[in-house]
Amino acid sequence: MGTPDPSRKASRAFPDPPAGFDDPLEMLFGCHRRIEKQLETLKRLRAHLKAKGIDAEASTAAEAVLRYFAWRLNQDQAVALGTGPQQE
Repeated sequence: MGTPDPSRKASRAFPDPPAGFDDPLEMLFGCHRRIEKQLETLKRLRAHLKAKGIDAEASTAAEAVLRYFAWRLNQDQAVALGTGPQQE
């Protein structure tokens, strides 16, 4: 079991491959980074909406955030019900 490396940032051009249950702290840290990225998008979206209103760029950003959280919710529910991907 490893310790999360705080020098790793969510702003990388390519996302980190998800850690598995063999490294639960890194898995949790990766989840935290991905959620922070979505929250940063929401923060920028708020400023964009105040400045420019609803436009194609705002709609695309909002849809991406909604897709991320809807996907996470569906995955978590599937795992809880025993119908999702199983981790060893």
